[in-house]
Amino acid sequence: MVDELGLLGTRQLNELLRAQQEHGFQIVGIGDPKQMQSVEAGAIVDLLRRGLGEKAIPALETPVRQVETEERETTLMFRNGETAAAVQRKLENGTLRVTPGGYEEAVQSVVDLWQQRREANADRERYSLSVSAPTNHDAHQISIAIRNKRRALGEIGADRITVPATSQGGADARKYDLTLAEGDSVSSSVPTPASSTPTRAATSAGTAPSWRLRR
Repeated sequence: MVDELGLLGTRQLNELLRAQQEHGFQIVGIGDPKQMQSVEAGAIVDLLRRGLGEKAIPALETPVRQVETEERETTLMFRNGETAAAVQRKLENGTLRVTPGGYEEAVQSVVDLWQQRREANADRERYSLSVSAPTNHDAHQISIAIRNKRRALGEIGADRITVPATSQGGADARKYDLTLAEGDSVSSSVPTPASSTPTRAATSAGTAPSWRLRR
């Protein structure tokens, strides 16, 4: 299975095809020629379409990630280059917000929206809310701002401990000191053996744990 097929260059595809010929496995590729392209010589999806024929390259022409019909239509507008009309549509239906000011104002706008969504769904027991950001730095700054908001609301207490932490990112991973307070929740992407230490909930071996700091 090759995801984001359009990122492959012709050299990489040839290597893959040689391996397929040698070992006899099946290749299933998924990609969009209108999304990110290969850094190397590529246009793989178009080349395969021309070489194998249109019927050999099935196309998914209806978005399935979006639930609402309007959002599906808007997604296709972006894909088809109707950017201005798509942005205007999202401004009108409230799914896009433009925040005046600079970086700090943008972060604060995210915090305000986060709090509004929490309050609007307070009666939903299993409601959860996630925030996505362009970079790890942006995500870190937003998380600090949300944490400050939670402290102002009395949801977390004073800082109690500081532990060494490493961000995700492979070779670009960043090491830093992580300060934790009562009420903080921490998720780890690294499986951790079960523990009975008083500062975190026990987790099963082989799982990605989530901890909550408590007294």
